[in-house]
Amino acid sequence: MKLETKNLISHKLFFPVYLILSSFIILWPVIFNGYPLFYGDSALYIAASNIFGNLSKNNELPNMSGIGYALFIRIVTWRSTLYLVVFAQALILNFLVFNCLKVLLPAKKTIKFHLLVIALLSLFSSMGWTVSQLMPDIFTSYLVLSVFLFFSLNKKSWGFYVFLSVIIMISILSHLTNITISVLVIGLLFISFLFMRTDKKDLLLFIRKSIVIVGLIFASLLILIGLNIKYYNYTGLSQTGNIFFIARLMDAGFMPEFLDEKCPERSYEMCKYKSNLSNSYEDFLWSPESEFNKTGGWNLQAHDEYKLIIHDVLTTPKYLGKFLYNCGIHSVNQLKTFEIGEGINNSSNKKSSQFQTVIRYFDKKEFRQNFLNSKQMQGKLSFYRVNLYNYILLFISIIIILWSIIKYKFDRNMILFTFITISSVIVNAAATSSLSSVFNRFQSRIIWMIPLLACVYFSVFITPIIKKRFKSVAVKSNVDS
Repeated sequence: MKLETKNLISHKLFFPVYLILSSFIILWPVIFNGYPLFYGDSALYIAASNIFGNLSKNNELPNMSGIGYALFIRIVTWRSTLYLVVFAQALILNFLVFNCLKVLLPAKKTIKFHLLVIALLSLFSSMGWTVSQLMPDIFTSYLVLSVFLFFSLNKKSWGFYVFLSVIIMISILSHLTNITISVLVIGLLFISFLFMRTDKKDLLLFIRKSIVIVGLIFASLLILIGLNIKYYNYTGLSQTGNIFFIARLMDAGFMPEFLDEKCPERSYEMCKYKSNLSNSYEDFLWSPESEFNKTGGWNLQAHDEYKLIIHDVLTTPKYLGKFLYNCGIHSVNQLKTFEIGEGINNSSNKKSSQFQTVIRYFDKKEFRQNFLNSKQMQGKLSFYRVNLYNYILLFISIIIILWSIIKYKFDRNMILFTFITISSVIVNAAATSSLSSVFNRFQSRIIWMIPLLACVYFSVFITPIIKKRFKSVAVKSNVDS
């Protein structure tokens, strides 16, 4: 009896210990760099996470759309160490990937194949680099994996559903594009399910789960609005949303024509600059000579007319059509724009605004020493080989996926995982490029799920063929001998 109890305890302890230790494989970029990776916006999230609960007129929360991620940093670290942020990100991802493989693979294969999968994806795809950044980008993958697990046909406890619900809500709160992605993926999934041959019981179960997911989305939006009211005295999803959308319209290229047509009847302040408008998203936001920065910059009260301009563009059929066409072009470009390292491959210095912001709100020895000595800070990060391996792995993955789809029949869970993965990659490209612009990091954050899908296909369909051929060769050699 004592032996059985001992074995039971050993078994219960194995999985959490295994999960914690294997998460360090995902964090190899942090180990290689010497510190979690910083992006330009990382300083804002770190600053905000330390300001929560200590607001004053001289200590206001910085303007940002991903307030949920700042709260995540605060909860995970409680202002202790930033290593906990990336470790928590790796642990959550590791847990979600493991459970996806548990649903899709035979039970005996799960742990062995899981270790191979995370090692492969961490070393040769964008997965490890995305997890290792102090940015909310990895939460898009959390959202996708959680939605699959929510709808997958396997037994789940209420506790597991609660965990998935929390992850979905935090993911939506962490980046505005995840709102659009969640709505589009659920919409596409619902439409596709209506065309599937399924019995009434499965259909009702799917509808009930869809209602719960929609409820989680609405709850997340209400929480986001509540947080904006509390911390920014703003009733809406994002007080900077109109600014970023006007910047997106500059990318579309028709704003000079629009202003030429509308300015005689509308008294936009932007009309003063119509002969010298910014011609790109980044130029509008960051150039000192842009009309945005000449009319108040990030003083949000100075740009009330942006809401009116956006309304006029989207309600004028001519310009709405041009914008939608441009969104299509941007979406295609975003699908093929996913190189690793954008925004984290440059060195920094003590005089940078990023460094100064973090020092002000996170004055820790670890940051002053480890960040300064990191490869990123010293400008020693190179992404040539990393991106080369990423392209090769993606090319091989696409071949495996196409071959498997043509040759094999899938069960319900495999169909679901395939549909959610591929549709999410496409929807992510459409959502990010339509609301913002084309950036490598937007597609890099989720493109690694294509190799994950290929790994699942390889295990389920190709591994048995390889084993069968090895056995036949072994039998033949024994007969010959």
